[in-house]
Amino acid sequence: MSGCLIISRSTGDITSLKYKGVEYQGTSKNTAINSGLGSSTVTGETVNGYIKITVASSGNPVTQYYVAKNGDPTIYMGTYITGEVDPGELRWLARLRTNSLPTGVHGNVGDTRGCTAFEGKDTFKCSNGETRCKMYTSDRFIDDPVHCVAGSVSHLTPNDFEVPVC
Repeated sequence: MSGCLIISRSTGDITSLKYKGVEYQGTSKNTAINSGLGSSTVTGETVNGYIKITVASSGNPVTQYYVAKNGDPTIYMGTYITGEVDPGELRWLARLRTNSLPTGVHGNVGDTRGCTAFEGKDTFKCSNGETRCKMYTSDRFIDDPVHCVAGSVSHLTPNDFEVPVC
């Protein structure tokens, strides 16, 4: 197995993304919806040869699904929502190690290392005069069928992680 995905049994956050022995998950916050679903009921089952992980949030009207098949490097994700969430945005945040994966689909427009925040924690001014924002790195999810990031060693897409979930 060349990849491994670890999901927290208490919150449903992705806590580890390993590929070819390299850990890509960030260290300060987990990969999750917004700031996380909080306390959740996390269950797993096998359905017709597929592994299905269900994360039902205890505090938000959200259920997150991860579906994968052993030997197939694709991880499918789905989100089912039945009401308002707090905060009022429902975004998937992949919090990865920028040293290993410094370049996103849109280049370095979201790289804020060495820059100074001037509008909350979202907008930054860099010494070369550029303005950067962590939100510049994404398209509307409905318009962006494939997400990827790249580094000198790897170019990762959702298809690079094999299952089973470990």
